[in-house]
Amino acid sequence: GVGGMDILGPLDIIDTAWGDMGFLDPKVDKATMGCDYIFDLRPVANARANGIKNGGGAEETMYYAARGRLCKMLNADIPNIYAVRRSYEKLEAICKEGYDSKSGQQPSGWTREYADSQWSDHIVTLMNAAKQVVKLMTEDKSSVLVHCSDGW
Repeated sequence: GVGGMDILGPLDIIDTAWGDMGFLDPKVDKATMGCDYIFDLRPVANARANGIKNGGGAEETMYYAARGRLCKMLNADIPNIYAVRRSYEKLEAICKEGYDSKSGQQPSGWTREYADSQWSDHIVTLMNAAKQVVKLMTEDKSSVLVHCSDGW
């Protein structure tokens, strides 16, 4: 270290912080390591289609389960990144239209166009998935592997 002090890199800082919060336990028995849940973020239809087309396309729970425990598969059914990007682009276009600051009026059809963008739907789906993972980890003390692909 410099002047008797250790210099920590970014990963050291994360390891230290996570250890202080109890996320890392150096006494973990590797024989019991594994996950309780695999949370597949992809649309269910895409995961199934990948499995049929390629003979795979989904994580196999048997490879991730801790010894003597079951690992369960959950699906978030989040649209792929391209669908979310199109939705954001629609939202951006709507917002660029703005509103008349003198009259305080929003453009006609703004509410319908916003609903049609499906942006709120995507945000709600993402937040519900995050909430479910946090609940599993904090309340149920479960380990969760988050699986995402389809362009994410």
